[in-house]
This record gives sequence, C-alpha cells and structure tokens, in this order.
Amino acid sequence: MASTPKFVGTDRTEAFSLVNATGAVGTTLTTAPSNSVLACTAHATLGSVINSFVVATDESAARVLVIYRSLDSGTTKYPIGAINIPLNSGQSGAIANIDILASLVLLGFPVDLSGRNCIILQAAERIYVGVQVAVTAAKFLNGTISIGDYN
Repeated sequence: MASTPKFVGTDRTEAFSLVNATGAVGTTLTTAPSNSVLACTAHATLGSVINSFVVATDESAARVLVIYRSLDSGTTKYPIGAINIPLNSGQSGAIANIDILASLVLLGFPVDLSGRNCIILQAAERIYVGVQVAVTAAKFLNGTISIGDYN
C-alpha cells in the first residue's frame, strides 16, 4: 500500500465521435472490437479517474454503446458493458443526454467521495467505445469524458 496519498492534480476533458464510417463493433460483447474508437487515455505514469462520461446523439434510432478497457495500448480490449442510447439523446429539451456512470445497467464501478460512480484507470490504461449497429449516415453519437490525472 502506498504511504503517500494520491490526489487528482490535473482535470481535463476528452471527446469521441462515432459516425457511419466508424462502422459497428458487432452485436455481442465477445465480437472482436476492431471498429472501436479511443475515448480517453489515462496519465502515462500515475493513472487517472473518470468522473464524468456523457453521450449525446442525433440518431433517428436507438443505438447500443459498448465500452471497453484496454491495459495494453489497445491490443486487447476488455468489455465493461453495453448501454442503450435512445434516439436524439441530448439534442432537445425532451430527451436528456446519457450519463454513462449513472447507468443502472453498468454495475460495479467504485464510488467517489461525493457518492457518484467513477472509473479508476491505471497508468496508460485506455477506454474505447463502439456501437453494435453502425451509426446512420450523416448522424453522430458523441461523448465527452471528464478525467482527472493523479499527481
């Protein structure tokens, strides 16, 4: 156990966009995620914590977003889970964007001091995302991740 506590020293935001050209990762979590997109990378030597992960889309149909962790710069991607993204989420006052960390279908995340779920990443760990069915042409599924680097 470390004798010196680690605190978040630098906050930053990373973003990703899934479009039709991205393609689909497949219909099951066991399908090789060759068409997944890098969503964020942890600090190279100290690790990081994801404290916000939101998604919005202008899709005309619901999509399933699959989230992966990679401990080896993307060579092997381990599925965390999949979450439904309703059509037009975050694009009007009627349908909210999707808070991935507050999802009731993605369980087992650690909890921060404010009681919210977070994802703790070891040094250089990466998060990838993909959709089970390709995004419709001229549509998007975008996400932003607030990540804090330990110091």
